[in-house]
Amino acid sequence: MFSCLTRGVAPDDPCRRYCGLKNQGATCHLNTVLQALYMTPEFRQGLLKLQPGELPPTGKAVCTVFAKMAHGNRTVSTKPLTSALRPVYVCTRQQDCHDTWLMLCDRLESDLKQTPLAKLVAQLFEGRQSDYVKCHKCATVTNTQDTFSNLSLAVPEEEEGAST
Repeated sequence: MFSCLTRGVAPDDPCRRYCGLKNQGATCHLNTVLQALYMTPEFRQGLLKLQPGELPPTGKAVCTVFAKMAHGNRTVSTKPLTSALRPVYVCTRQQDCHDTWLMLCDRLESDLKQTPLAKLVAQLFEGRQSDYVKCHKCATVTNTQDTFSNLSLAVPEEEEGAST
C-alpha cells in the first residue's frame, strides 16, 4: 500500500516562497490542517489532477485554496472552504486540529467517492496495526488487524519538582 509516510517532508522546491492563510476568527486549526495537506504533494497533486467539474464542493474549495497558495504572494482566504463545509463546520467555534482533521477527511472521503480519487485519503493517511494476545496458560495467540487513520499518544505529565 502506498503511503505518504514513506518519504521525507521537505518541500518540492526548497527555494519556493510560501504564503499563509487568513484567520477568519477561530480558523487557526483549519489553517494548520490545510497547510499540512498542502505540503503533502501526493494529496495536493492528486486533487489538482481532477477537472473542476469532477470535484464535489469540498474538493473544489480545497483546490481553490491550494491554487491560490501555489501562485499567490499574499495571504489566502479560506472562505470558499468554510462555506463548502457548512453546516458541519462553524468557523466561529473553537476547535482543535484533530477534530478539524477528522471532519475534513471524513467530508473529503464522502465527497470523493464518485471520483477517480475515491481512495486518496485512505491510501495516504490510513495504516494497519496488528494487535495480538497470547494466553500464558495454553500459548494460544489471537491476532487482530485494525485500520487506523490517526494515532492517540499518551503524553505523561511532568513530575512535580522535575526540572527540564
